Amino acid sequence: MTKEHNQSALTRSEKPPAVSPEMDSKFLSFRPLLASKRPPPPPNKGYFFKFLNNEVKLIKWTFEDNGFREGKKDWMIGWANSALRSNVYQSLTRWQKVNHFPRSHEITKKDSLFKNFSRMQSLHGKKHYDFVPETYVLPGDLNDLTDTIEKDPSQLWIVKPSGSSQGKGIFLTNKVQEIPPGQPMVASKYIMNPLLINQLKFDMRIYVAVTSVDPLRIYIYEEGLVRFATSSYDLNNPENRFGHLTNYSLNKFAPNFQDLQEDGKGYKWTISALKEFLLKHKVDWDKIWNCIKDIVIKTMISIESTMTAGVNMFVPYRNNCFELLGFDILLDDSLRPWLIEVNLSPSLNIDTSIDFKVKCPMLSELLTIIGVPCIKYQKKRKEVPGSRPAWSNSFQPLNQELTKNEVRVIQETMREISRSEKFECIFPSRNSYTYKQFFDTERPLNALMMAHFSSGSKREMHLNQLHSYEAKIEKMRNKHYRLKKEEMRYNLTPSRFLGTKSNVKELAKL
Repeated sequence: MTKEHNQSALTRSEKPPAVSPEMDSKFLSFRPLLASKRPPPPPNKGYFFKFLNNEVKLIKWTFEDNGFREGKKDWMIGWANSALRSNVYQSLTRWQKVNHFPRSHEITKKDSLFKNFSRMQSLHGKKHYDFVPETYVLPGDLNDLTDTIEKDPSQLWIVKPSGSSQGKGIFLTNKVQEIPPGQPMVASKYIMNPLLINQLKFDMRIYVAVTSVDPLRIYIYEEGLVRFATSSYDLNNPENRFGHLTNYSLNKFAPNFQDLQEDGKGYKWTISALKEFLLKHKVDWDKIWNCIKDIVIKTMISIESTMTAGVNMFVPYRNNCFELLGFDILLDDSLRPWLIEVNLSPSLNIDTSIDFKVKCPMLSELLTIIGVPCIKYQKKRKEVPGSRPAWSNSFQPLNQELTKNEVRVIQETMREISRSEKFECIFPSRNSYTYKQFFDTERPLNALMMAHFSSGSKREMHLNQLHSYEAKIEKMRNKHYRLKKEEMRYNLTPSRFLGTKSNVKELAKL
């Protein structure tokens, strides 16, 4: 972290930590980290987190600043920087969460991403998935790539190792002979006409959160990072990595690199600074942003069936998983967004003041919207080790009364959205039906949420049923409270007042 962060100018937030005597809601509300020093160790209040592999300083400090302690047992949130093994998912309890879904790496591995897009293009037409450059997965597609290069020798191709990150092993070429034989790589048509600012190439890091796969819920963070190359863009010099690659981890070692620590002037900006710059030049930013949302939704739908199958197979409870993804988007000189890649665990390192400004509030809001319950609201239920209490996804016709499970899904979604600020829920939304054609399977809960958001009459009907359901619950809780008071007053057994076993079981489910 920079010296700027070490100064006392950054004061602590007036918002109390998530774990505090002031908390009065069912779910914890996390505050962003506003100081660069590690917060003092919090007292043990029974809230624990765990790193499932490598430690990340920002995550550790954010948890500690909000009253969590690191622990190996009884942890509530597990954080991993790579894909998790199936046994980790299978061992989760009702109140534990991890930051990955099974098989989400299907869009973060470069070869898998383009294989999925190729499948979607063959099913739905290239016009719906035309936001990725033409790509060949090597070594399997080497002959096809060779034929394509021979047809247009002037076109450059960017070659990347399938599992690399931070710009490692990437190079530009228009000669097949320069590609290492037999190695797993992807070769994509190089966008030779990128939009330039001050003669520099740039891309955008867009943060995306997925909180559920059935029903599918996708959020996009309105703030993000803009990463610039450090050398002027020159097609005649394809060997200059500092002019063609925008990875900050690479460009900070450029000879002319300077960290100006001022938004809109250095080699790293916020999305807000880019938006302001483009608006001054009469660019329609809303059109660009809506295209980016469309890219995100279609990308997630491309692996929806794969992820859902993994969740149904390995994950015990619907709310065990969430995901933070980093989408890298490039604009060409016609202002068309292109998806470059998706990152499974986007970097949360703090290298500049811009990182601090973007990543700290983003992380705290992510932890807030996923719904980490207070311990006092965690109902103790008997759990059988190794069992999978699979959730029901049955769906009644929209003109019938909602089932209890459907009511809970709608409540869960609306409450989750109400906890968000800069994370915008882009699926489900009012235009969700336009994406119905891209799903491999029409899932009842997706249909429910599409109807809820897209139809005013259906939403009104659902809300009336929700209010009726909540009133019924409140009535039963009040009755239960009165009976418990009588029980304590006269020291009587619960069965004397609570009635039949069926009533007891019904109340226990609330």
